[in-house]
Amino acid sequence: KLKADMKDPAITAHIKKNMQLARKFGISGTPGYVIGNSINRGYMPANDMIEEVQKARMECKKADAKLC
Repeated sequence: KLKADMKDPAITAHIKKNMQLARKFGISGTPGYVIGNSINRGYMPANDMIEEVQKARMECKKADAKLC
């Protein structure tokens, strides 16, 4: 099943779309994170990631966004 799925054009298109988005954000490897309005390239300690997520949530709530 995996080999068949790897040949599925929809899977290939999805991967291509993600690669284009990563290039747009300047992410050229893994890991890469988009947290709120912040782009984080490379390794991020768990505590730093938690802080980034909390900061993004606070900014979202201040903006009164519906997708917080």
